[in-house]
Amino acid sequence: MLICEEDCSACGACMNVCPSKCIEYKFDIYGIKRANINVTKCIHCNMCGKVCPMLNNIKGNVSKNCYSAWSKDEKIRKNSASGGIATELYRFAIKNKMWICGVNMDNNYLCSYSITNSNYDQFANSKYTYSDMGYIYTIIKKKILKNEKVLFIGLPCQVAAMKQYIDLYKLNRDLLILVDLVCHGVTPQDYLKTHIENICKKKKKNATEVFFRDPSFNTYTYTFTLKNNGIPFYKKKVYRNDIYQIGYHKGIAYRENCYHCRFSNKQRQGDLTLSDFAGVGKYKKCDYDNKNVSCVLVNTKKGDNFYQSLLLENRIYSEIRPIEEEYDFESRLHTPTPIPKERNKFKKMYEKSSNFDYSMLYAAKGIVIKNELKYYLNINSINSFLSRLLPNSIKERIKVILRK
Repeated sequence: MLICEEDCSACGACMNVCPSKCIEYKFDIYGIKRANINVTKCIHCNMCGKVCPMLNNIKGNVSKNCYSAWSKDEKIRKNSASGGIATELYRFAIKNKMWICGVNMDNNYLCSYSITNSNYDQFANSKYTYSDMGYIYTIIKKKILKNEKVLFIGLPCQVAAMKQYIDLYKLNRDLLILVDLVCHGVTPQDYLKTHIENICKKKKKNATEVFFRDPSFNTYTYTFTLKNNGIPFYKKKVYRNDIYQIGYHKGIAYRENCYHCRFSNKQRQGDLTLSDFAGVGKYKKCDYDNKNVSCVLVNTKKGDNFYQSLLLENRIYSEIRPIEEEYDFESRLHTPTPIPKERNKFKKMYEKSSNFDYSMLYAAKGIVIKNELKYYLNINSINSFLSRLLPNSIKERIKVILRK
């Protein structure tokens, strides 16, 4: 039993439990990967239905505490998407003889999960695209059956799927630390692959490194770069009209299930939740800004014990913050990303062309023009200057008025 195609997140849990191996991925006309049953091989055991995170009510937990945090290792902090807490969690886990699971990118610009007990560098920096879980469930199952501990960091839907899989086999979840990332949505992997290949073809270069938030230009500027042996040959900040960045950050190019995600709420799936901390300092003064700062939400007793043990290592700075600073300024803790007006135009053009760059440029033409005007008129710098002059109370009032 598989769910409606538009609900499938392609988490792959069903493929890991199917005894007859009758489930495989297929792509729809928009390049979105979805699970599909080969009915001739299906034995109707309904294992896929029992494990699916979309068909089962998988309980989450309301966060108990909220922390601002960052690594005290300046190199880790600089090279990380926010404050480097994910890296420090990996380091701590390895030190304590645990396995760690995260996402890496291969030479074809495709992202997938892997497991290691040594090299955490491969998981560094954000990867704004779909990541294939493959058979990581089965691998983790084998580790737990051998009484080995595992740290898994992933998106809420992936964490929910992992919980359901572990519970289905009645495995000891105490051996598994789950960390979910606040997620805005994911794009199909082929969009990124074809976008990079198009750039490489135009530049006549091969991309050996891909960064979505290149630390060479400060991760908080969201600079997308392609490098050949460490030398960048393509560099675009988030508002400088890289068409993939627009599709991702404007929410135009996500998988269909992301727009009605069941996990974009305060009921968190992980023992811990990690995100950027845009709202830090809004309700309680602090002597730092939100650049390179992680938000850590502690959701379970197990998560709290793990985090407190990390604190004893004295490798991170951590400060308890009002939880409203995260709840009130992180929209994805309330609702999924809304469908933007450009989404329908993009889909219609993609149906005709099967060309991501062309379709996104067609759909987002208005955004591209606005970005160019802002850049050449230096509006962002003017806004930044005015923002420094105005008191926070006035700025918040202006934002309220603009939202109406």
